[in-house]
Amino acid sequence: MAKLFPETTLTVEGQVYRLVLDINAQILVEEQASTPTKEVSFQSVAEAAMKGRQTASRLLFWGSLQRHHPTITLAQAGDLMSSVDLGAAAAMREAMKETAPDLDDVKELGVKPSKRPRMAQPPNGGTGGHLRSSPVGGG
Repeated sequence: MAKLFPETTLTVEGQVYRLVLDINAQILVEEQASTPTKEVSFQSVAEAAMKGRQTASRLLFWGSLQRHHPTITLAQAGDLMSSVDLGAAAAMREAMKETAPDLDDVKELGVKPSKRPRMAQPPNGGTGGHLRSSPVGGG
């Protein structure tokens, strides 16, 4: 059986970064995006990132780094994204592909699959959509 949340890597200036969007990363993303008066779901952040919202993309990238690189701040994650341009986006797309389990794996575990469809694949070009929450602070 495949790992439920496979990792991907990104190399920047000889430094290898390991990314994984596991449950803990998803929770960190939700906690960072939410405010005391509004809870923001991981799904809404992922959808905003898929629509080209950079705030959401940076937040997902930061969350995916936290398991293996917990000292990286949100601002540092943005700096990494800026330094590799499309490399970070490609690594994030690879990590995001695995945020929903494969149906064969779910069946093998004996879990009834959700009727919710799998997360949409990223569009070819961003739509400029926006995340409906307060701006994400970081640092």
